[in-house]
Amino acid sequence: MNKFVAVILSIWVIAGLAANGQDITAIHDFTHPEGANPAAALTLGPDGIFYGTTYYGGTSSDGSKETGYGTVFKITTDGTLTTLVNFNLTNGANPFAGLTWALDGNLYGTTESGGSGGNGTVCKVTTNGLLTTLVQFKNDNGPATPDGTLRLGSDVWHKF
Repeated sequence: MNKFVAVILSIWVIAGLAANGQDITAIHDFTHPEGANPAAALTLGPDGIFYGTTYYGGTSSDGSKETGYGTVFKITTDGTLTTLVNFNLTNGANPFAGLTWALDGNLYGTTESGGSGGNGTVCKVTTNGLLTTLVQFKNDNGPATPDGTLRLGSDVWHKF
């Protein structure tokens, strides 16, 4: 519970600085191989590192799509960015939503497209960049193009 309170206080401090006319400084400018078009909020891990996704970019490309299929990355508060996953269409593509930190110490997220069914995936990513595709959406097994952030269920909250 203390971590939750600390995060809320941090958000209030940042919001207060922005509201009082303080300058906001970018800590990192993405290059295309690192990823492009980060669209979702960052997730703060218990290790003090932020984790996020980019919708495009990365180093994976099949030749027909020069923009890449997106990435999962981690970034420190001093702006040091490490790309953890390059999506390649087969393992998912175009993550639009943020990542969810789970009690098992892994990050979970969705991709809008890609996977064997072409309609998106649900995946697990370790902090070292090991990607495990958990679900590959097809027309017959669930919603196509998932674009929302996964949330912990109410049965998990009591463990915090």
